[in-house]
Amino acid sequence: MIARRNVPWVRLALAGAAVALTLPFGGTILAQDNKPKLNVGGVEKAGTGSIKGIVKVVGEKRNRAPIRNMNVDAFCAQYWRDKEQPLSDTYVWGDNDTLQNVVVYVSKGLEGKEIPQLDKAAIIDQVGCIYTPHVLAVQTKQPVEIHNSDNTMHNVNFSSSGKNNPFNEAMVKGVVLKKTFTEAELGGNFKCNVHPWMGARLAVFDHPYFAVTQQDGTFEIRGLPPGEYEISTWHEVSVFKSDQPSYKVTVSADGVAEVTVTYNLPQPRNR
Repeated sequence: MIARRNVPWVRLALAGAAVALTLPFGGTILAQDNKPKLNVGGVEKAGTGSIKGIVKVVGEKRNRAPIRNMNVDAFCAQYWRDKEQPLSDTYVWGDNDTLQNVVVYVSKGLEGKEIPQLDKAAIIDQVGCIYTPHVLAVQTKQPVEIHNSDNTMHNVNFSSSGKNNPFNEAMVKGVVLKKTFTEAELGGNFKCNVHPWMGARLAVFDHPYFAVTQQDGTFEIRGLPPGEYEISTWHEVSVFKSDQPSYKVTVSADGVAEVTVTYNLPQPRNR
């Protein structure tokens, strides 16, 4: 039994814990049970086109550091006892020299076009004392649900890189925090003061045309009206630089525009 901590600097959110896993669009989907395709974004609409691509990396890939000090919480230590030691997810290499957790988004070309609104909840969970996914991208005013699947107390301390309201709330197993973000931003930050290794990042857009690369480094943005667009990318490690600030693409009705993004990794310091 893990002793409950007295945490005076957060508000304990207990309401609705008994029905926390029932989602507004039906079902009981959790991130670890049915992971959404975060690398596929946009909308489904007839007569539109899509952008597909891959994010490659060039340069020496550093080893990821193991997460340490999980034994400060008995649940966290027990969860990982018979599993491979988790690694820091600040940067995650994908298959075949690709990069995960890159946010790819339309940065130009939507002016004067109708903008659909996403109404299906985006979910970020806490599983094994780690946020999943590590990078969440959402649309302004889209429902966001923050889950706790762990049998221990977490607190969600969100700080904005822009104008979204910060919050700091504790949650026990089964609690769901429901939030919306009203301002576009790149690099909002989730952390847990109870477990200091826990962190995740948030990207918010005023349109639904974005995606986050996963294990194979690919992305797809669907439902774009025919036209000329620019896409841009963001990664939380600022020294990871793409070879271009943006990429111009032409989208045709029912067509697919393909893009390859290359991130140049910083040269290692002299050893």
